[in-house]
Amino acid sequence: MHMPSHNHTPLVTVVIPTWNDDQYISEAIQSILKQTFTDFELIIANDGSTDNTPVIAEKFAKQDDRIIILNKPHSNGSIIRNHALEITRGQFTAVMDADDYSDHTRLEKQVNFLLENPDHVAVGSWFVRVDPEGNTLGMKMLPETHEEIDSLHIEGNAGAIAHSSLMYRTDAFRDIGGYSERPCATDYDLALKLAEKGRIANLPEVLYYWRQHLKSTSSNKSIEQARCAFQAWIDARNRRDLPIDHNTAERLGDEIKTMKPATKAQILSLWSRYALHYGELPVARKHAMHALARNPFCLQNWRIFKWSLTG
Repeated sequence: MHMPSHNHTPLVTVVIPTWNDDQYISEAIQSILKQTFTDFELIIANDGSTDNTPVIAEKFAKQDDRIIILNKPHSNGSIIRNHALEITRGQFTAVMDADDYSDHTRLEKQVNFLLENPDHVAVGSWFVRVDPEGNTLGMKMLPETHEEIDSLHIEGNAGAIAHSSLMYRTDAFRDIGGYSERPCATDYDLALKLAEKGRIANLPEVLYYWRQHLKSTSSNKSIEQARCAFQAWIDARNRRDLPIDHNTAERLGDEIKTMKPATKAQILSLWSRYALHYGELPVARKHAMHALARNPFCLQNWRIFKWSLTG
């Protein structure tokens, strides 16, 4: 493990877990090193990468002594994040995925919010989806207040706060035991648990850029994610002594039963719709053409392609 030489305790720890992200991790690291807020340490938690990710991370660590490299055998995202928690020193912890990047003011604005709102244990933000090349697919606005976010989550509607845009109080995170080691939906589980420790919120501005690509967990494990999210919802209702609403349980169960893994053509079509809605016609056209190439017999793909030509 590469550790910095100084003994200063930073206010913020940024954690970037990574596994075979050599195509994107440089941009992720640079987006943190260029932050307007500078009192941070950056833990790059390498989950057994077999590509050039460790080499890239070490190169940055030699140039900036705020960077800590944590190397562990490959496991999963939750386990490597919990390993990073063991060495986290900051009062606040910011999380980010290795294929994404942050606005240069993100840390400053989130730190200020948590300092000014001691009753809040976590804060996220709106985000922009980008494609593998970094082209804008569209902005996602999320509810701002604790009441809005948690009411959606506790009723079985995940995603009201974007995990990778989060900054949370490290003590609160440790109090809830860190990340669940379920194979997925740990972000939903985390948000539910943090909301039981204090208030959570979203800043109403874009501070995070979430990269979409065909090999991402969210693209490839939708059914497993839905099952894990369903269990996280049940666990949260039980922790809060709330009854299990049978209509909601039936709805979520039916969604899982009828869910099918998305094809690459369907994912590309979705990207095209995102971009079309946001007015990014060239990007929408590109992904519509790729979707058609994979499934030329889908009428919806042809409609989207036509809309991308005409707006």
